[in-house]
Amino acid sequence: MSPEELEQTAESQAIELLRGEDAKAFDLRISLRHGHWFVSLSTPDLGGLPVEGEGKSFAEAWHDIKPWWWADAQSST
Repeated sequence: MSPEELEQTAESQAIELLRGEDAKAFDLRISLRHGHWFVSLSTPDLGGLPVEGEGKSFAEAWHDIKPWWWADAQSST
């Protein structure tokens, strides 16, 4: 995927989430520190750990988010 396609995909997925098309309740945190992006996503109704991603751009951080089952597996080891 080209950098432009990665950016468009990340933005589209985030907007769908914010519009409530994929989840009823969620906590999305996006931060930029020292030129590095961080994204954290959790669903309070389901419990479990937040999934997180990071990268040099929003798209990199969004696509770096690990699936929730990966985060749960890491916490149980």
